[in-house]
Amino acid sequence: MPSSPPEAVDRGRVVAVVQSRLGSTRLPGKALADLGGRPLLAVLLDRLRAATTLDEVVVATTEDVADDEIETVATGAGVRVVRGSTDDVLSRFVAATTGAGTVVRVTGDCPLVDPVLIDELVTVFRAHTALDYLALGPSWPEGADAEVFSKATLDAADRDATSAPDREHVTLWVKQAEGTRMRLLERGASLGHVRLTVDEPQDLDVLRELVDKLGAAPATGIEEYAEAYLATGLAERNGAIGRNEGLWRSRNLADLEQVKRGQTAAGDRSAELLERAHRLVPGGTQTLSKGIDQFVKGVTPAFLERGSGCHVWDVDGNAYIDYPMALGPILLGYDHPATVDAVRRQIGEGTVFTLPHRLEVEVAERVIDMVPAAEMVRFAKNGSDATSAAIRLARAVTGRDEVAAGGYHGWHDWYVGLTERRAGVPEAVRSLTSKFTFNDVDSFETALAHSPAAIILELPAEDPAPGFLEHVRRRCTETGTVFIWDEIVTGFRWGPGGAQEYYGVIPDIACLGKAMANGLPLAVVAGSAELMKGFSSVFFSGTFGGETLSLAAAKATLDEIERGVVCPTIWERGERFRAGLTAAIAGSGLDVDLIGHAPRSAFVFKTDGQVDMQLRGLFLQETVRRGILFGGPIFVTWAHEDADLDYTVEVVNDALAVLREAVETDSVAARLDGPPPGVVFRPQR
Repeated sequence: MPSSPPEAVDRGRVVAVVQSRLGSTRLPGKALADLGGRPLLAVLLDRLRAATTLDEVVVATTEDVADDEIETVATGAGVRVVRGSTDDVLSRFVAATTGAGTVVRVTGDCPLVDPVLIDELVTVFRAHTALDYLALGPSWPEGADAEVFSKATLDAADRDATSAPDREHVTLWVKQAEGTRMRLLERGASLGHVRLTVDEPQDLDVLRELVDKLGAAPATGIEEYAEAYLATGLAERNGAIGRNEGLWRSRNLADLEQVKRGQTAAGDRSAELLERAHRLVPGGTQTLSKGIDQFVKGVTPAFLERGSGCHVWDVDGNAYIDYPMALGPILLGYDHPATVDAVRRQIGEGTVFTLPHRLEVEVAERVIDMVPAAEMVRFAKNGSDATSAAIRLARAVTGRDEVAAGGYHGWHDWYVGLTERRAGVPEAVRSLTSKFTFNDVDSFETALAHSPAAIILELPAEDPAPGFLEHVRRRCTETGTVFIWDEIVTGFRWGPGGAQEYYGVIPDIACLGKAMANGLPLAVVAGSAELMKGFSSVFFSGTFGGETLSLAAAKATLDEIERGVVCPTIWERGERFRAGLTAAIAGSGLDVDLIGHAPRSAFVFKTDGQVDMQLRGLFLQETVRRGILFGGPIFVTWAHEDADLDYTVEVVNDALAVLREAVETDSVAARLDGPPPGVVFRPQR
């Protein structure tokens, strides 16, 4: 906080509004829960009223008869109560702030709200008349939360916010509206990992212990509670719960209802953009697997506009549950608060610098702590660069030229020469790479007989055969071959340490990416210190290697993974989802395989034992029309709720029924409303 706040100016009457109700989804009745011998709401109001800059404190609750007790507690504390719609919280705020010029918002989840911080927020807001919105940033403990905004800003939200989430969460529209002049008040050293809010039963237990220890008097500040929280190890009780997770997940459930309300075909805006794209961009896309030829043109949208959780919206306003999830980079979900907050903080401090940034060290430390193979790391911007750097390093340290690949490893010359998209790759380069088959020991040994510099593999849609990975590890050691595990997809998804940790086989070098920064471009080459020191002479360098937005997002994402909940939840939900899909396939009687694992699966449609792209196209067409965006891979993420997965299984059942009827009447091609999807490439050898 500034040591001497700027001089405040008059911005009208200051009214603080506490939103409180008994019908909490996760912890019903928490407002009346005992906290130090008093109702939690009474503790909050007592602390809030100690702020000297407030002209009035108001409680906004619902008209539900159950919330009569809220009114009783509030009036007993000498606080005015405004009651209104259960769902339209925004309208309650507007009613509660009649006559105000400045509004302070506090939720009933934050009983230890700090009156000193409230005064600081109000003083700074009143001194900066250009601001529309000011809040405590995520470097403060969760539970210190407070926001200050002008009444004019609140009235604009009431006038223009129409969606259910916007009207339920009050300032959601404000923070997303174009032109809102915003600022966050941050703390010097972050306490963002401290959880002092009440959203789950374990949160209440934590706060009770803190209040028993320190009391609840307004003079005890949020930082004192944070110090006690850290000193007594209370993070073990509730530290695994993500910041603002409740708000984010409630928004996702509201978004699902929009998906269920129905879709239209790809609209005029999508078609117009596609036409422009084909005039300007070869193939109309920057990423081949995202091109419209991988879907059913005219039915599947060609362009997406935004995402939230596991839901995306196309440029014509249709909502979908997304399963490719940007081909894998989205692990936590679109617009996840942890990564959004981290990037928002960092962008104000700078994105690239003349010298290295501290985040390069901090994220390297996280990767080394989590990934078994990692003793040193180098960063890249995508998986192709990471695998190519690893291959160059292996060639340098072994003095050998040939390499053997067992998977897909990117677009660079050394690998893509194995595929039909090898145009422009010289034969001399193509001849240096051979391909072996995962789980085939004889194929592997044939490749190894050429004394390659490196064996590089990725986990396909099948588990390793018993002993296969161990055989690869042992034989690479015996022959002096560098064992590179391409974990661009599996890294930080199969577990904090990736597939190598999951299967217990440690490579010499691991290439990881995609999920590690939840959608920002970042990959990593990690390996033994002995090998990685070879980068002192092997050229691998780029201006944006230490770009800080991706590193900030990675640090936040790895923090969420290290809480120990994300990966196990993805496995649990993924297994449950696969069980539902498997039952749907069995009931259809069609020749459809569901390959892969819980975190990543895929459908394979067949006729007479051969892959059938028309059948696949009809499936993609019928599912996207029902609000499900499938593509190649199916990634279950932290953002996919059980409700999303259950609805998807319903849609898959419906789509497979259409396919079955089409097969029985020999009308698959006739039912397609566009050309069937193609393939990006097939390996040549």
